[in-house]
Amino acid sequence: MGVRAEFREYRRAFRRPLMTAHGVWSERRGILVKLTDAGGRTGYGEIAPLPWFGSETLEAAIALCQSLPEFLDLAGYPGRSPPRCLPASLG
Repeated sequence: MGVRAEFREYRRAFRRPLMTAHGVWSERRGILVKLTDAGGRTGYGEIAPLPWFGSETLEAAIALCQSLPEFLDLAGYPGRSPPRCLPASLG
């Protein structure tokens, strides 16, 4: 059966915007990830790229999540991790 993957986008405004070398940063956007295996065990994670750190864009991460099937077969991957196909996952 594999691992069931669910994704939900989020957007949270900072109480006070941050001034960075890349301009004003007023909100944090990302994707919440929920993985559930056949035994009902659930794990949660987050995809929250910062493109100015050299990672993928949020739009690229969303596109990847939307391209995945509902159930992921991770049995063939070393360490049972998904393939490394985005810059943030290559480190």
